[in-house]
Amino acid sequence: FQSTSLNPRGNAFANHNRTEILTGIIVFIGVLYVIYVAVGLAGWTVFGKHGYILYADFFSASGLHVGDPVLIAGVEVGNVESISLADYQARVVLRFKDGVTIQEDAIAAIENKGLLGDRSVSVEPGNSPKSLAPGDEIKKTESPTSFQDLVGKLVAGDFLSGE
Repeated sequence: FQSTSLNPRGNAFANHNRTEILTGIIVFIGVLYVIYVAVGLAGWTVFGKHGYILYADFFSASGLHVGDPVLIAGVEVGNVESISLADYQARVVLRFKDGVTIQEDAIAAIENKGLLGDRSVSVEPGNSPKSLAPGDEIKKTESPTSFQDLVGKLVAGDFLSGE
C-alpha cells in the first residue's frame, strides 16, 4: 500500500509562485524608484516644501515664469513660486533655500539667463545688519529691460549717452 499525497510537481509550483512574487516585488520597487527620481528631477517636492518665502514687486515681470531660478552670485538659491498682480505691479513670490540669508537692503533684479529669453531673478543680498524674515518684502527691485527698449534707445541715440 503506497499512499503519497505529495504531488511530484507540487514543489515546482511553490517555487514558481515564489519566483513570481519576488519578481513582482522587485518590479514594484523599481517603478516606485523611477517615479521618485522623475518627481525629483521635475523639481517637485514629495514631503512638503522646504525653505522660506520673500516677496518682491516689479513694474514688469515680462518673460519670468514660475519655477525660474533665483540666483546669488550665479548660484541657484531658490526659485520663483508664483507671479500675480498686486497694486498694478507684478508681485513675485520667491522661495529661498534654508540657510540663505537675505539682508534688509537687498536688491532683486529680473535678468536674462540666456539668448533664448529665459529669465532668472538675481539677488544682491545687501550689507544691512538686519536680515529679512520669512514673508518679508525685498523693497529694492529692478525690472527687466526689453529688447524693444534697447533698440529704441539705440535708435534715439540715448543708449551710448547713458540716459
